[in-house]
Amino acid sequence: MLKQFMLAVVGCCLATATVADQQAVESLNKLLEKSHSITAKFHQTTLNAAGNRTQKSEGQVAVSRPNQFRWEVTGPFPQLVISDGVKVWVYDPDLEQVTVQKLDKQVSSTPALLLSGDVKKLADNFEVVKIGKSTKQDANFKLTPKAKDSVFEALRLSFNDGVLANMKLTDSLGAHTTIDFTEISTNQPIKPSQFKLPADVLKSADVIEE
Repeated sequence: MLKQFMLAVVGCCLATATVADQQAVESLNKLLEKSHSITAKFHQTTLNAAGNRTQKSEGQVAVSRPNQFRWEVTGPFPQLVISDGVKVWVYDPDLEQVTVQKLDKQVSSTPALLLSGDVKKLADNFEVVKIGKSTKQDANFKLTPKAKDSVFEALRLSFNDGVLANMKLTDSLGAHTTIDFTEISTNQPIKPSQFKLPADVLKSADVIEE
């Protein structure tokens, strides 16, 4: 479930936005399109349906459109998810295992790459609604996937000063995951090596192609 969730965080897959939500889609597209690349630190907390904390982690993320991302959990249980735009690698250091999937496989089953994917496809993949009070720079959106096999039921995106500051996901069991982003930098060059799994990892770990 952790692997699926991480892939879901760091994408798109579904039907068509209604005419009534077209303005929300356009507003969200404009905010996402501003950031061709993103680097940030994140703090992630998951609460079960009863409100009890079941997971807490932190790490760093790097994103470069189109479809390149690096989502690295530094603690308490390290894990690394990387996409080079063609494939997705999930590296579990504790298991010494790497799982590899084609990018299109992930996109067809989860909203993976929401941050790094083609924002023009949002209207094809989610029902988008703007919620609460908002301005051009500060806004909240609720995204509901129509795919029956999605790993979450709802996703909320919050922007501060035109930059994504927070994500909240609710899964089918009623668990809530909140991700807060800090030390955010946008539209700065990112080394291509950030989106490739190191060769020594591939040599030393068990590699599973899916």
